[in-house]
Amino acid sequence: MTREEWHNWCKRAIDSGMLLRLGEPIQDSAETLIMLSKELDYRIRIVTNRMVWKNSHADVASSTMRWLDENNIRVDDLCFIADKWQVKGDYFIEDSPENLKILKKKWKGQVMKFVQPWNTDAPCDVWFRSWKHIGEYFRLQEYK
Repeated sequence: MTREEWHNWCKRAIDSGMLLRLGEPIQDSAETLIMLSKELDYRIRIVTNRMVWKNSHADVASSTMRWLDENNIRVDDLCFIADKWQVKGDYFIEDSPENLKILKKKWKGQVMKFVQPWNTDAPCDVWFRSWKHIGEYFRLQEYK
């Protein structure tokens, strides 16, 4: 499949409302985000670069928000932006190696890597292998 064919396939899947609505949340992510928000009073902002298909922005945003709601992922803000480093915050959890490199160079807060097979060599300030690990880290920060 060529890159253009792949993009066309993804565009059709987005237009049908399916591509961004399938899939299970990562284990413990919903519970950890609820704990961070409700118990530790963190503001949760999801920053994503899903606006890559022209004329699909409404479908992409709607499918993303519906998936978050259906999977009990509670957030304060949902931000669609290519240059993620421009978003203000204290912590940034990321898994894209390209974004991790840029964030380490340009972003002012703490860059946190959610470890995946494709990003093991990417730079970060701290790394996590699970959402449970993320929750434990932030609970410990409350006692420092």
